[in-house]
Amino acid sequence: MGKREIGTEIGERDGDYDSDDDMGGGTLYYDRDNPGSGEPNGLQYFQSMVNLAIDFYNKDKAEKEKYSVVELIKLFGVAGAGDYLSLDFTAKLEDSDPIPFYASILDGIHGIDIEYVGTDAQSAI
Repeated sequence: MGKREIGTEIGERDGDYDSDDDMGGGTLYYDRDNPGSGEPNGLQYFQSMVNLAIDFYNKDKAEKEKYSVVELIKLFGVAGAGDYLSLDFTAKLEDSDPIPFYASILDGIHGIDIEYVGTDAQSAI
């Protein structure tokens, strides 16, 4: 048997390989589009992190209307001295369509530190 590409091995084992799902050692805690993936028992905790993120985002906005979470899309985590969480979710103003949001949160031994919340996916990395 010759050498095989790692993407091929992963693709054969878990369905189609998607590099967006590869966090280099992280854990996929939740993925709305991949039922059965992640940690379903932690959904209440994950939802609390999303709510915390949107509250943080709304706090600094001058708008009278505030964004509210529509749904959690995906949550990755990297364990260390706590969990470094990367969240994808949608939120909307009262009479608007949902838009994608991204957040980076450290839930560490010294508490929770929200590092980024916004609509720019690259800034959340």
